[in-house]
Amino acid sequence: ATPMVRGRRVFLAGIDWLPVTLRAGKNVKSEARRRGADRVVSYRYRDSQKNPQWVMGLVNWAKLALPKGCKDGYALALLIARQLKGSGYAIIAIDKTHYGFISSIDG
Repeated sequence: ATPMVRGRRVFLAGIDWLPVTLRAGKNVKSEARRRGADRVVSYRYRDSQKNPQWVMGLVNWAKLALPKGCKDGYALALLIARQLKGSGYAIIAIDKTHYGFISSIDG
């Protein structure tokens, strides 16, 4: 993941998103630890047939080399996807040489 630090808040681009199986869905944190992550965010949505689906975003917070005092982390993709109102995409400048690409199909 690529951090964007704003004050004490960290916005993360490039999070590894994985589908969550029913077995793993019962214990998302354990599954994340097995995959080497120390932070996890899960997101529930409905597919085109209106069935509930889950994905989890995995981050190794300790490896981000953040400045002291950074506590709160936010998944940039989840913040922006809500603004797309259904299907669409966004390209965000992370810094002068890096860009983030976020897309959403049917929300």
